[in-house]
Amino acid sequence: MDIKESYVMAISKAHLTTYEARLLLVAINSGQALLKHRQLSHEHGVLQHTYNMVELVVPINEITTEKGQHYEHVINAARSLTMKNFTWRDDTKRGGGHWVTCPWVLRAEHLARSGSVKMILDKRFYDALYNFTLGHCKFDLQRALTFKSAVTARLYPLINTQRRPITYTIEGLKELLGVGDKYKRGNDFVKRCIEPAKKEMDASEGNTFIYHAVKGANNRITHITITTQWRATDEEKNASYTSIREKIGREMMLLLIQHGGFTSMQISRNMRTVEKFAQKRDAVNELCHIIERARRRRPANMQGYIINAMKEECK
Repeated sequence: MDIKESYVMAISKAHLTTYEARLLLVAINSGQALLKHRQLSHEHGVLQHTYNMVELVVPINEITTEKGQHYEHVINAARSLTMKNFTWRDDTKRGGGHWVTCPWVLRAEHLARSGSVKMILDKRFYDALYNFTLGHCKFDLQRALTFKSAVTARLYPLINTQRRPITYTIEGLKELLGVGDKYKRGNDFVKRCIEPAKKEMDASEGNTFIYHAVKGANNRITHITITTQWRATDEEKNASYTSIREKIGREMMLLLIQHGGFTSMQISRNMRTVEKFAQKRDAVNELCHIIERARRRRPANMQGYIINAMKEECK
Protein backbone atom coordinates (compact mmCIF):
# COMPACT_ATOMS: atom_id res chain seq x y z
CA MET A 1 0.00 0.00 0.00
CA ASP A 2 1.48 3.31 -1.11
CA ILE A 3 1.16 6.13 1.40
CA LYS A 4 2.12 9.79 1.11
CA GLU A 5 3.51 12.31 3.55
CA SER A 6 4.96 15.78 3.30
CA TYR A 7 8.72 16.17 3.03
CA VAL A 8 8.34 18.49 6.03
CA MET A 9 7.14 15.51 8.09
CA ALA A 10 9.78 13.17 6.65
CA ILE A 11 12.62 15.44 7.83
CA SER A 12 11.08 16.25 11.22
CA LYS A 13 13.56 15.73 14.03
CA ALA A 14 12.98 13.19 16.78
CA HIS A 15 14.86 10.32 18.41
CA LEU A 16 12.78 7.20 17.73
CA THR A 17 13.00 3.50 18.44
CA THR A 18 11.95 0.97 15.81
CA TYR A 19 8.49 0.47 17.31
CA GLU A 20 7.94 4.21 17.77
CA ALA A 21 8.81 4.72 14.09
CA ARG A 22 6.35 1.98 13.09
CA LEU A 23 3.55 3.51 15.17
CA LEU A 24 4.12 6.83 13.42
CA LEU A 25 3.92 5.11 10.03
CA VAL A 26 0.48 3.75 10.95
CA ALA A 27 -0.47 7.23 12.20
CA ILE A 28 0.54 8.69 8.82
CA ASN A 29 -1.70 6.12 7.16
CA SER A 30 -4.64 7.46 9.20
CA GLY A 31 -4.47 10.72 7.24
CA GLN A 32 -4.42 9.23 3.73
CA ALA A 33 -8.10 9.80 2.92
CA LEU A 34 -7.39 13.44 2.13
CA LEU A 35 -4.45 12.50 -0.13
CA LYS A 36 -5.79 9.45 -1.95
CA HIS A 37 -6.82 11.04 -5.25
CA ARG A 38 -4.59 14.14 -5.15
CA GLN A 39 -1.70 14.76 -7.52
CA LEU A 40 0.78 16.02 -4.94
CA SER A 41 3.22 17.17 -7.60
CA HIS A 42 0.84 20.13 -8.00
CA GLU A 43 0.62 20.86 -4.27
CA HIS A 44 3.02 23.50 -2.98
CA GLY A 45 1.23 24.79 0.09
CA VAL A 46 -0.61 23.47 3.14
CA LEU A 47 -3.79 21.46 2.65
CA GLN A 48 -6.71 22.52 4.78
CA HIS A 49 -8.07 19.77 7.01
CA THR A 50 -10.63 19.24 9.75
CA TYR A 51 -8.59 16.96 11.99
CA ASN A 52 -8.32 18.27 15.55
CA MET A 53 -7.55 15.61 18.14
CA VAL A 54 -7.77 12.19 16.48
CA GLU A 55 -8.28 8.95 18.39
CA LEU A 56 -6.38 6.20 16.60
CA VAL A 57 -6.70 2.54 17.62
CA VAL A 58 -3.79 0.44 16.37
CA PRO A 59 -3.84 -3.39 16.43
CA ILE A 60 -0.52 -4.40 17.96
CA ASN A 61 -0.01 -7.25 15.48
CA GLU A 62 0.21 -4.63 12.70
CA ILE A 63 3.35 -3.26 14.35
CA THR A 64 5.20 -6.44 15.27
CA THR A 65 7.06 -8.34 12.56
CA GLU A 66 6.84 -11.56 14.59
CA LYS A 67 3.11 -12.13 15.02
CA GLY A 68 2.00 -12.45 18.63
CA GLN A 69 5.36 -11.36 20.03
CA HIS A 70 6.85 -8.17 21.44
CA TYR A 71 3.48 -6.74 22.50
CA GLU A 72 5.16 -5.09 25.45
CA HIS A 73 7.59 -3.27 23.13
CA VAL A 74 4.69 -1.74 21.21
CA ILE A 75 2.88 -0.72 24.39
CA ASN A 76 6.04 0.91 25.73
CA ALA A 77 6.62 2.65 22.39
CA ALA A 78 3.13 4.17 22.43
CA ARG A 79 3.68 5.34 26.00
CA SER A 80 7.09 6.78 25.13
CA LEU A 81 5.74 8.77 22.16
CA THR A 82 3.66 10.90 24.55
CA MET A 83 6.92 12.16 26.08
CA LYS A 84 8.76 12.90 22.81
CA ASN A 85 8.82 16.20 20.98
CA PHE A 86 9.01 16.54 17.22
CA THR A 87 10.59 19.53 15.53
CA TRP A 88 9.64 20.46 12.00
CA ARG A 89 9.97 23.40 9.65
CA ASP A 90 6.97 25.61 8.91
CA ASP A 91 7.70 28.00 6.04
CA THR A 92 4.10 29.19 5.88
CA LYS A 93 4.99 31.83 8.48
CA ARG A 94 6.16 35.23 7.29
CA GLY A 95 9.92 35.37 6.84
CA GLY A 96 10.34 31.57 6.54
CA GLY A 97 12.65 29.38 8.61
CA HIS A 98 10.01 28.98 11.31
CA TRP A 99 10.45 25.85 13.47
CA VAL A 100 7.74 24.20 15.55
CA THR A 101 8.37 21.79 18.43
CA CYS A 102 5.64 19.86 20.24
CA PRO A 103 4.48 16.30 20.99
CA TRP A 104 2.38 14.73 18.25
CA VAL A 105 0.94 12.02 20.52
CA LEU A 106 -0.97 13.55 23.42
CA ARG A 107 -2.13 10.39 25.15
CA ALA A 108 -1.66 6.64 24.82
CA GLU A 109 -3.68 3.78 26.30
CA HIS A 110 -3.36 0.04 26.23
CA LEU A 111 -6.77 -1.51 25.79
CA ALA A 112 -6.62 -4.57 28.07
CA ARG A 113 -7.12 -7.91 26.32
CA SER A 114 -7.95 -6.15 23.06
CA GLY A 115 -4.58 -6.57 21.37
CA SER A 116 -4.59 -2.83 20.59
CA VAL A 117 -3.14 0.47 21.70
CA LYS A 118 -4.96 3.77 21.41
CA MET A 119 -3.20 7.04 20.67
CA ILE A 120 -4.61 10.57 20.70
CA LEU A 121 -2.93 12.52 17.90
CA ASP A 122 -2.60 16.29 18.08
CA LYS A 123 -3.86 18.59 15.31
CA ARG A 124 -0.26 19.62 14.66
CA PHE A 125 0.54 16.08 13.52
CA TYR A 126 -1.81 16.59 10.56
CA ASP A 127 -0.56 20.17 10.07
CA ALA A 128 2.88 18.68 9.43
CA LEU A 129 1.55 15.76 7.35
CA TYR A 130 -0.24 18.13 4.96
CA ASN A 131 2.47 20.81 4.74
CA PHE A 132 3.75 20.43 1.15
CA THR A 133 5.79 23.63 0.96
CA LEU A 134 8.94 21.47 0.55
CA GLY A 135 7.36 18.68 -1.52
CA HIS A 136 6.22 15.17 -0.62
CA CYS A 137 7.36 11.56 -0.22
CA LYS A 138 5.61 8.34 -1.26
CA PHE A 139 6.49 4.86 -0.03
CA ASP A 140 5.11 1.39 0.60
CA LEU A 141 3.70 1.01 4.10
CA GLN A 142 4.06 -2.77 4.32
CA ARG A 143 7.71 -2.59 3.33
CA ALA A 144 8.42 0.21 5.80
CA LEU A 145 6.87 -1.82 8.64
CA THR A 146 9.24 -4.74 8.01
CA PHE A 147 12.44 -2.79 8.64
CA LYS A 148 14.05 -3.74 11.93
CA SER A 149 15.98 -0.50 12.32
CA ALA A 150 14.40 2.87 13.11
CA VAL A 151 17.11 4.49 10.98
CA THR A 152 16.05 2.43 7.94
CA ALA A 153 12.38 3.24 8.54
CA ARG A 154 13.22 6.97 8.69
CA LEU A 155 15.58 6.94 5.69
CA TYR A 156 13.36 4.87 3.39
CA PRO A 157 10.67 7.55 2.68
CA LEU A 158 13.42 10.06 1.89
CA ILE A 159 15.11 7.93 -0.75
CA ASN A 160 12.10 6.13 -2.22
CA THR A 161 11.02 8.80 -4.70
CA GLN A 162 14.15 10.94 -4.83
CA ARG A 163 15.15 11.61 -8.44
CA ARG A 164 18.48 13.33 -7.86
CA PRO A 165 21.42 12.71 -5.54
CA ILE A 166 21.21 14.66 -2.27
CA THR A 167 24.21 15.65 -0.20
CA TYR A 168 23.72 15.87 3.57
CA THR A 169 26.10 17.09 6.21
CA ILE A 170 26.98 14.36 8.67
CA GLU A 171 25.51 16.30 11.59
CA GLY A 172 22.35 17.18 9.66
CA LEU A 173 21.74 13.57 8.61
CA LYS A 174 22.36 12.31 12.14
CA GLU A 175 19.73 14.74 13.47
CA LEU A 176 17.30 13.76 10.74
CA LEU A 177 17.68 10.06 11.54
CA GLY A 178 17.35 10.60 15.29
CA VAL A 179 20.92 9.79 16.31
CA GLY A 180 22.25 13.33 16.74
CA ASP A 181 23.70 12.55 20.17
CA LYS A 182 25.62 9.45 19.00
CA TYR A 183 28.60 8.59 16.84
CA LYS A 184 31.09 11.42 17.22
CA ARG A 185 33.13 10.00 14.35
CA GLY A 186 31.62 10.06 10.88
CA ASN A 187 33.05 6.63 10.12
CA ASP A 188 31.14 5.15 13.07
CA PHE A 189 27.88 6.74 11.88
CA VAL A 190 28.33 5.30 8.40
CA LYS A 191 29.27 1.87 9.78
CA ARG A 192 26.48 1.68 12.40
CA CYS A 193 23.63 3.44 10.58
CA ILE A 194 24.03 4.06 6.85
CA GLU A 195 25.56 0.72 5.87
CA PRO A 196 23.02 -1.41 7.85
CA ALA A 197 20.15 0.66 6.37
CA LYS A 198 21.46 0.02 2.88
CA LYS A 199 21.77 -3.72 3.56
CA GLU A 200 18.18 -3.86 4.86
CA MET A 201 16.83 -2.10 1.79
CA ASP A 202 19.01 -4.17 -0.56
CA ALA A 203 17.57 -7.36 0.96
CA SER A 204 13.93 -6.43 0.28
CA GLU A 205 11.94 -5.55 -2.83
CA GLY A 206 11.80 -2.02 -4.17
CA ASN A 207 14.12 0.97 -4.26
CA THR A 208 17.38 1.14 -2.38
CA PHE A 209 20.32 3.56 -2.47
CA ILE A 210 24.05 3.99 -2.89
CA TYR A 211 26.09 6.52 -0.97
CA HIS A 212 29.36 8.37 -1.24
CA ALA A 213 31.20 9.71 1.79
CA VAL A 214 32.79 13.13 1.27
CA LYS A 215 35.91 13.76 3.34
CA GLY A 216 37.36 17.04 4.50
CA ALA A 217 40.31 18.05 6.64
CA ASN A 218 42.12 15.30 8.55
CA ASN A 219 40.42 12.74 6.29
CA ARG A 220 37.20 13.03 8.30
CA ILE A 221 33.79 12.40 6.70
CA THR A 222 31.91 15.71 6.56
CA HIS A 223 29.10 14.97 4.08
CA ILE A 224 27.28 11.99 2.58
CA THR A 225 25.77 11.98 -0.93
CA ILE A 226 22.84 9.57 -1.26
CA THR A 227 21.54 8.43 -4.66
CA THR A 228 18.39 6.35 -5.08
CA GLN A 229 18.66 3.08 -6.99
CA TRP A 230 15.34 2.37 -8.68
CA ARG A 231 14.23 -1.27 -8.58
CA ALA A 232 10.84 -2.64 -9.61
CA THR A 233 8.94 -4.71 -7.07
CA ASP A 234 7.30 -7.98 -8.12
CA GLU A 235 3.97 -6.12 -8.17
CA GLU A 236 5.38 -3.46 -10.48
CA LYS A 237 6.84 -6.12 -12.79
CA ASN A 238 3.42 -7.77 -12.98
CA ALA A 239 1.91 -4.36 -13.75
CA SER A 240 4.12 -3.78 -16.79
CA TYR A 241 2.33 -3.22 -20.10
CA THR A 242 3.88 -6.36 -21.57
CA SER A 243 2.65 -8.53 -18.71
CA ILE A 244 -0.88 -7.08 -18.88
CA ARG A 245 -1.09 -7.40 -22.66
CA GLU A 246 -0.12 -11.07 -22.47
CA LYS A 247 -2.86 -11.75 -19.92
CA ILE A 248 -5.86 -9.84 -21.31
CA GLY A 249 -4.92 -8.78 -24.84
CA ARG A 250 -3.88 -5.45 -26.30
CA GLU A 251 -7.38 -4.19 -27.16
CA MET A 252 -8.81 -4.64 -23.68
CA MET A 253 -5.68 -3.20 -22.06
CA LEU A 254 -5.92 -0.04 -24.19
CA LEU A 255 -9.64 0.32 -23.46
CA LEU A 256 -9.04 0.23 -19.72
CA ILE A 257 -6.09 2.63 -19.83
CA GLN A 258 -7.15 5.12 -22.51
CA HIS A 259 -10.91 5.17 -21.95
CA GLY A 260 -11.36 3.80 -18.44
CA GLY A 261 -8.62 5.93 -16.90
CA PHE A 262 -6.82 2.97 -15.32
CA THR A 263 -3.13 2.85 -14.52
CA SER A 264 -1.26 -0.38 -15.18
CA MET A 265 -0.96 -0.85 -11.41
CA GLN A 266 -4.75 -0.56 -10.96
CA ILE A 267 -5.29 -3.20 -13.65
CA SER A 268 -2.71 -5.47 -12.05
CA ARG A 269 -4.36 -5.17 -8.62
CA ASN A 270 -7.69 -6.23 -10.13
CA MET A 271 -6.23 -8.81 -12.49
CA ARG A 272 -8.31 -11.73 -11.22
CA THR A 273 -11.54 -9.94 -12.17
CA VAL A 274 -10.16 -8.52 -15.42
CA GLU A 275 -8.79 -11.87 -16.60
CA LYS A 276 -12.06 -13.61 -15.83
CA PHE A 277 -14.01 -10.93 -17.69
CA ALA A 278 -11.61 -11.13 -20.67
CA GLN A 279 -12.57 -14.79 -21.15
CA LYS A 280 -16.15 -13.82 -22.03
CA ARG A 281 -17.06 -14.29 -25.67
CA ASP A 282 -17.82 -10.62 -26.39
CA ALA A 283 -15.67 -9.09 -23.64
CA VAL A 284 -14.37 -6.07 -25.60
CA ASN A 285 -17.84 -4.88 -26.66
CA GLU A 286 -19.22 -5.45 -23.15
CA LEU A 287 -16.37 -3.41 -21.70
CA CYS A 288 -17.14 -0.58 -24.14
CA HIS A 289 -20.75 -0.54 -22.88
CA ILE A 290 -19.60 -0.51 -19.23
CA ILE A 291 -17.22 2.40 -19.84
CA GLU A 292 -19.90 4.31 -21.78
CA ARG A 293 -22.35 3.77 -18.92
CA ALA A 294 -19.76 4.90 -16.38
CA ARG A 295 -19.12 8.11 -18.33
CA ARG A 296 -22.82 8.94 -18.37
CA ARG A 297 -23.21 8.36 -14.62
CA ARG A 298 -19.90 10.01 -13.67
CA PRO A 299 -19.29 8.03 -10.46
CA ALA A 300 -16.87 9.44 -7.87
CA ASN A 301 -14.61 6.42 -8.42
CA MET A 302 -14.71 5.61 -12.13
CA GLN A 303 -12.31 2.67 -11.93
CA GLY A 304 -14.14 1.15 -8.96
CA TYR A 305 -17.43 1.40 -10.85
CA ILE A 306 -15.97 -0.36 -13.91
CA ILE A 307 -14.42 -3.18 -11.86
CA ASN A 308 -17.70 -3.76 -9.97
CA ALA A 309 -19.62 -3.84 -13.25
CA MET A 310 -17.16 -6.40 -14.63
CA LYS A 311 -17.67 -8.53 -11.51
CA GLU A 312 -21.44 -8.42 -12.03
CA GLU A 313 -21.05 -9.50 -15.65
CA CYS A 314 -18.90 -12.44 -14.56
CA LYS A 315 -21.50 -13.83 -12.16
